[in-house]
Amino acid sequence: MSGHRSSPSKDPATKNGGGFSLLPTMGSMPSTPLPPYSEVAAPYESGTGYFPSRGNRRARILRYGLLAACLGGLVMLFSRLDGWEDAARLAAQSRWLRGPSEVRVFNVHDYVKGPPTPLFRDNLKDNVKYITTWVAGGWTNDVIAVTHLLFLAHLSGRVPVLPRFTPTHFPKSAGTMRFSDIFDIPRLERALNMPILEWDDIKIAHENVSYVPREDLGCWSSWMAGGEENNQPRDTENPKLLGLNVQYTPVPRGNKMYGAGDWHLLFGRLLQLAYPSGRAAALNEVKPLKKLTPDEHMVCFDWLYYTGLDRSFEWEYDYSPEWQLVAKYMRWNPKLEAVADQYLRRHFGVSAGDVIPPFISVHARRDDFADGCPGRNASCLPKYDQLKERIYEVQFELWKYNTTQVEHVLVMSDEKDATWWAGINENGWSWIDHKKEDTAEKHGLWYEMLLDVVFHSKGSGFVGTDGSTMSLLAERRVKDWNGGQTARLLWHGL
Repeated sequence: MSGHRSSPSKDPATKNGGGFSLLPTMGSMPSTPLPPYSEVAAPYESGTGYFPSRGNRRARILRYGLLAACLGGLVMLFSRLDGWEDAARLAAQSRWLRGPSEVRVFNVHDYVKGPPTPLFRDNLKDNVKYITTWVAGGWTNDVIAVTHLLFLAHLSGRVPVLPRFTPTHFPKSAGTMRFSDIFDIPRLERALNMPILEWDDIKIAHENVSYVPREDLGCWSSWMAGGEENNQPRDTENPKLLGLNVQYTPVPRGNKMYGAGDWHLLFGRLLQLAYPSGRAAALNEVKPLKKLTPDEHMVCFDWLYYTGLDRSFEWEYDYSPEWQLVAKYMRWNPKLEAVADQYLRRHFGVSAGDVIPPFISVHARRDDFADGCPGRNASCLPKYDQLKERIYEVQFELWKYNTTQVEHVLVMSDEKDATWWAGINENGWSWIDHKKEDTAEKHGLWYEMLLDVVFHSKGSGFVGTDGSTMSLLAERRVKDWNGGQTARLLWHGL
């Protein structure tokens, strides 16, 4: 990425006593080959997992002995699970055997008993406390919700268990995406100095097999506490994919930040629910919707988007603790970033070994925002003249403060009108046509959106759309990752 960044530390973060610390000890990002998107985990690769690839004869004997023992254990496990597809089970477990693409400071093996199991409780360690949430609000809002989970995990000293992202803006046939498909977990663990698990590390899901046994889990509904009209928990696909029968208990309304009229809950109040005294006090105020009370081993919330430390919508402020302490370190999975770089080099006509020229990225959100205009049309959305003005502002700021002259402008938008896109070309700006690139066919339905988001973050400058959380996060990334300049398109809806 272009721009100024702090030099990555070569010393990995280490465990601090029994707890974790949010310390910015960023590591280097490795170069990795381009992958096609796949819902099935890659097979075990010799020399890339937890076993050393070189060593003396004794080490090799020990290595193969351990491998044989692991495979023998898996064979015994398969023999006890009649009706399960062996190939799918191997796919689900291969990630656990293979390990991450680089050495992780926190070993997954230290926080689970073994490979993913049909029942998640069979894989939880008694001496480890966990915390999780679901996603249900559009991808960018779900990234914010998962960031809040990571923040709450740090505050409570629990190990976060991240859910898969589910498709909300495209067909269910797109499948789900692991957090680690998009973000670099080993690097994030080093930065936050705490372990991070995914549900795929613990439990077998419907993504890998046709049948998942049902099991109960009691969760808190933060959604019900936020809005007065929210009389049901937030609906989400994650429990269904995991075969979980989730029963909710509303978070007490006293956890709200400002009372009636605001949806935000306080981290400090939610933190109390992760401890016996806070849990007991809450259960004196509220009752479970059914029979199950909230789980104590795996503390669970339905959706954590509307959460803050001090005020509502804290992400709008440069001092946002959620951004500064967590999300700033959520860098892209190297494989995803490599795909994005390939697209950008091809678009700007540079070879694989050349530097991508500096450009201003634009996110013009229009499609659903048009519903906020009078008559539910695009009449109140930003015009080309405003976009020209904002691009000029960013170009001027880049020249003034970064001594960088940037001519290239790359526009991303959800606009479907071909006439609007023709105007983009007429103004001398460019865009990457995912239909012509066959992006969805090559990589999967998620990748049109994901690549655009990475393109946003690669800009030396950025122009976003006011009111869009996707633009907000891109703005943060360009400023803090690249030392770039930003501006916002303003619009006047209802």
